[in-house]
Amino acid sequence: MVKSGSLEPNAPLLPSSTPPSPTLVSFVACNINGDSPSLSPMIERCIDASQPLPLSFSDPLSISSPSCESLKSEETFPLLNPKPTVVVKPSVCIGTARLFAILFIGCIGGAYGIEDAVGNVGPLIAIASIVILPWVLQYPMCMLTAELSSSLPSNSGLIQWTNCAFGKYARFFTSQSIVLSMVVSVTDNAVYPALLVSYLVEIVKIEPVWQAAIKAAVVVFSVVLNIIGVDIVGGCALLMTAVVVSPFIVMVAFGAPQIDPSTWIVVPTFHEMNWAVFLPLIFWNLNGVDGAGNISEEVENPKKAFPRAMILLTLATSLVYLAPVLVGLSVDSNWQAWSDGYFVTIASHIGPDWVRASLPWMMLVGGMISSVGFLVTLLCTSSRLIHGVAQLNIVPALCKPFTRLHRRFKTPDTCILLNGAVILIMALFLDFDELVAVDCVFYALRLIIEIASLLMLRYRYPDLPRPIKIGLGMKGLIAFCTFPLVFSAVTMVVGCTVSLKSGVLAVGLMIASLLIGLLFQFVYKKELPKLPEIEQHEAEIHKLREVVISVTPQQPADASKPEQQIEQQAPLSEDLAPPPTSPSPTQSPPPTGEGMVPLV
Repeated sequence: MVKSGSLEPNAPLLPSSTPPSPTLVSFVACNINGDSPSLSPMIERCIDASQPLPLSFSDPLSISSPSCESLKSEETFPLLNPKPTVVVKPSVCIGTARLFAILFIGCIGGAYGIEDAVGNVGPLIAIASIVILPWVLQYPMCMLTAELSSSLPSNSGLIQWTNCAFGKYARFFTSQSIVLSMVVSVTDNAVYPALLVSYLVEIVKIEPVWQAAIKAAVVVFSVVLNIIGVDIVGGCALLMTAVVVSPFIVMVAFGAPQIDPSTWIVVPTFHEMNWAVFLPLIFWNLNGVDGAGNISEEVENPKKAFPRAMILLTLATSLVYLAPVLVGLSVDSNWQAWSDGYFVTIASHIGPDWVRASLPWMMLVGGMISSVGFLVTLLCTSSRLIHGVAQLNIVPALCKPFTRLHRRFKTPDTCILLNGAVILIMALFLDFDELVAVDCVFYALRLIIEIASLLMLRYRYPDLPRPIKIGLGMKGLIAFCTFPLVFSAVTMVVGCTVSLKSGVLAVGLMIASLLIGLLFQFVYKKELPKLPEIEQHEAEIHKLREVVISVTPQQPADASKPEQQIEQQAPLSEDLAPPPTSPSPTQSPPPTGEGMVPLV
C-alpha cells in the first residue's frame, strides 16, 4: 500500500500552477499497467489543516491529524470518481507484544472476578467452562475481530463494520451498534468500583455507606485523571499486566504443594446451580476482544500481529483463570462460599507465615489496581466514543454540547463528566452480579450484530481484500459462528432474570435502542460515510458494470416481449447496482472486433 502523500513513480503530477483544493489535498495514484488501469487503487484524502479536528475515530467518521504533501488530478482515475471522503491514518506503533498486553489488560486483567463462577455452579463445571469456552467462544470472537479489523481497518470498529455491511438497512444497524457500544461501555465501567469494594471488604469490614463513598471516590478519581488526560493504556499496558498477574503467580507457586485433585470434581445438584449468574459472569470474563477493532489502524504488520496476539490471548485466558481456581479449590474446598473477592481470603491460607501475611494484601492491591486501571482506561475510551458519535452531528442541538474540549487539557470533559455520572449512579444502585448481567445482555446483542456484519460482508463483498481471513466458505463460517451466536442468545435471555432491577433496566434499554434504530432508519434518514475500501469497491463494480454495458451489442427489440433492462443480463444487488440508463437514440453498437475496450 502506498502511504499517504506519496505517488507512483510514473504518475503525472498536476502543474505547479494548479492551486490545491482546500478540501481535497492528496490522492494516492492507481497503478497503470500498459493500457489497462488497475481496478484496485487505494484512495486517501486529507483535509486542510485549518479545519477543526475531532479527537475520535481515524476514519471517514472523523479525522485525527492531517498529513498531506501532494495532489493528484481526477484524470488519473479513468474508472473511478467517488465522492470525497476524509481519511487520515494514525501512526502505526503497536506490535504483537503490545497488542497482546492491551488486549490482556482489557479482556482479562488477571483472575479477579472469576470466583463467583465456582460458587454458582460448583468446581467441575466451572473448571470445564474455563478450559473449553475460551476455544469455542473467545477464539471465534478473536478470529472474526481479526478478519474485520484487517479488511476494514477503522478505529470506530463495529460502528463502521455495520455501516458498510448492511446496505440500505445500515442506518438501523449502525445506530444499534452505536447505542449498544455506549451502553456496554458505561455498564462495564460501573462494574469495577463494585469489584474493588468486593476485594476491600474481604480484609476490612466496611459499612455500606462507606462502601458507597469509596465507589464515589474511585469514580471521581478516574474522571479527574481522564480530564487531565492521563492515559495508562499505551506505554503502561505491559507494566499493568505484570502487576495484576504477580499475586496469582505467587499464589500458584506457593499453593502448588497443597494441590488436591479430589476437590475439582465436585458437581452440585442442578437445583443448587445458579445459571442466571454463572452464564453472564463467565461471558463477562471472556469478552472484550473486539476492542482490538478500535486500535486496528495502529497495529504494525496486522497480518502477523493479530493472529499471534489472539492465540496468545486465548492461551493466557485459560491459564490465568484455571491455575488460581485449581490451587484455590485445593486450599479451600468450601466452594459454596466463593464469591467476588474471595481470592483474598484464600490467599491467607497459602504457604509459610510470611506469605500468608503478605499475599492477601498483594491480592488486594492487585485487584484494586486492576479495577482502577480498567475504569480509567474504559472511561477514557467510552468518553471518546461519545465524543466521536457527537462529532457526527446527527442531531445538532443534542450533539453540540458533547463536541467541546477542555480549554487547557483538550479532552472531551463534557463527555467524561456525563459518563462518570452515569457510572456512579449504576455503581451505587446495582451490585456486582447485576451490573455484570446488564453488561453481558448488551454485549451479547452486540456480538450477534458483529457476527452478522462479518457474514454480510462476506456475502456482499466476496472479493474485498482480507489480509487476515478465516479459511472457511460461507457454510463453514456460519458453522464456526454458531456456538457464539447460541451462547449469546441464551446469555441475553438468562441475564435478564438475575434480579428485578437488572431485568427491568436491560429490557427498558433494549426497547429504547430498538426505537432509536427505527427512528434513524425510517424518520431521520442521514447517511454516514463509508470507509474508502468499501467506496472504492462499490465504485469499481459500478464502473466495471458501465464498461460491460458500453461494449454489449444492443439487442433488437422484440415486439412480443416488453423492453428488457440491460441490468437483467448481469444483475447486481440493489445496493451495488447503478441507476438504469437509457441508450442514446443516435448511439449504435460498435462493429464486431472494433471499438472494444479490453477488460481486466
